[in-house]
Amino acid sequence: MMYHLGYSFAFDAGHHLTEPYSGPCCNPHGHTFGVELTFRSEVLDNCGMIFDANKVAAIEKAIKEQVDHKDINEVIPQPTCENIARWIFEQVANICPFVVSVKVSEGVGIWGSYSR
Repeated sequence: MMYHLGYSFAFDAGHHLTEPYSGPCCNPHGHTFGVELTFRSEVLDNCGMIFDANKVAAIEKAIKEQVDHKDINEVIPQPTCENIARWIFEQVANICPFVVSVKVSEGVGIWGSYSR
């Protein structure tokens, strides 16, 4: 049996895709990116939590400081949803070993994820 904790937030940023991609997303453009984090554990801490949501809010703040209202290409090479999800996963995993997946959407209908 496993416990799961979800946390979501959004940020606004610009980006563009580079070669070998050759579609319309090569042009600079922006999105409101939605982020969903999933944490998992077999046991809870003595407060009955996998991970304190206040600590997750601090992780959100650290991520936003690097990408919110910025050109993501300066932080993440070839910033597709999938690559952004992996980058966020790695940022979160450095702080919390309970993270198991990150899902990033760019608007409605398009999303990428990265998981253990």
